[in-house]
Amino acid sequence: MRRDFLGGSFMVVNASGRASGQKAHLYMPTLKENDTHCIDFLYSLSSRDGASPGTLNVYIKVNGGAQGKAPHFLRLQNVEVNVGQNATFQCTAGGKWSQHDKLWLQQWNGKDTALMVTRVVNHRRFSATVSVGDTSQRSTSRYRCVIRSDGGSGVSNYADLIVKAPPTPIAPPELLAVGATYLWIKPNANSIIGDGPIILKEVEYRTTSGNWAETHVVDSPTYKLWHLDPDVEYEIKVLLSRPGEGGTGPPGPPLVTRTKCADPVHGPQNVNVVDVRARQLTIQWETFGYAVTRCHSYNLTVQYQYVFNQQEFVAEELIQTSSHYTLRGLRPFVTVRLRLVLANPEGSKESEEIVKQTEEDGVQNIEHHFN
Repeated sequence: MRRDFLGGSFMVVNASGRASGQKAHLYMPTLKENDTHCIDFLYSLSSRDGASPGTLNVYIKVNGGAQGKAPHFLRLQNVEVNVGQNATFQCTAGGKWSQHDKLWLQQWNGKDTALMVTRVVNHRRFSATVSVGDTSQRSTSRYRCVIRSDGGSGVSNYADLIVKAPPTPIAPPELLAVGATYLWIKPNANSIIGDGPIILKEVEYRTTSGNWAETHVVDSPTYKLWHLDPDVEYEIKVLLSRPGEGGTGPPGPPLVTRTKCADPVHGPQNVNVVDVRARQLTIQWETFGYAVTRCHSYNLTVQYQYVFNQQEFVAEELIQTSSHYTLRGLRPFVTVRLRLVLANPEGSKESEEIVKQTEEDGVQNIEHHFN
């Protein structure tokens, strides 16, 4: 054994005078599980005639198994999955597959986890796959392929099984603007719980009183929800997705907000006077609901006017009933002009004007006759 000028070591084996077929063995120290098992070295073989310098063979012994020349080259790649999804390793090997070969997956701690199902790719290559690991939570664990055959043993590099948690927004969406039929929001998707990268943002919204939900893809910093109903409370959540199956995380905290009211569609319709007396009028109209009011908070008033003894009377009364109302305290034999007004916080709509004359007061007429 000699040391070169770079600080490394090399060995010279002089086989001069040795009989053909004799062998020289170089044993390396046992490698521990947490040590590397990748070794690089250079070698040179020479002979006087330059034709038959001999051969160099590498032998591997794994976990007390048979020592022999490693028959295969094994390679394992990292696997990344999302929480709750199936994790599958694929071990790729160079060499011929024999029915006597045994191939399995081994954890970093030396525990053998699973035998692998082998598939022959071609006469120089085969591969094996196995589903492994507990993926119920975020974690990272290491595995390698191990093969054992009559000719010896072999191991692959270590590969990581990385279990990622799908992302979830920490904060609810931010409300930027409110209209009667739209809500403008900012998804607030920069701060997350879980793992990125974020490859998809979606907005899920529904009415708080309903059991339906719609989801829209968001591809800009802000998003406008259209075609909403006026004066309705909505719940809005953001969903984020990372790569891979099962990469969509649970919805983030909700934004609960209400759209504004909209102008009524029209004023009260089919308004009629159904009872006329000397000092009162009873009016009736077609009932209406949210489809007309476009707001859950509204009021209905009657505005009326008449002239009595050359003096004009103008008044307005709030109507509490749904389809009829009686104006009281009027004067006999006067022409009353009236209309109904439907109003909400955003606007108002009037009915057509109704003109009706009260009846004469019979008691006054009798008293005048006797006078």
